[in-house]
Amino acid sequence: MLPKSILVKMLKPLLPKLEGFLTNNPNLTEGEQAKIMLDVVDGEINIIIVAIMTDSDGKVIITKVMQKMGADEL
Repeated sequence: MLPKSILVKMLKPLLPKLEGFLTNNPNLTEGEQAKIMLDVVDGEINIIIVAIMTDSDGKVIITKVMQKMGADEL
């Protein structure tokens, strides 16, 4: 298995490109869009797919967590 630091460096440039596959996700409601977040805490890598929406004040809010994957699932 690859060291986690190398895995993070490999994943970061790929995540924005993968977001294009999430645009037609049936779990999204009107006004939502999906984003992929890379979360590294205490050396543990998690990829989280969230649905976000912009409210009337222009603030971006996370409306739901759609999927969470750890390094073991990659």
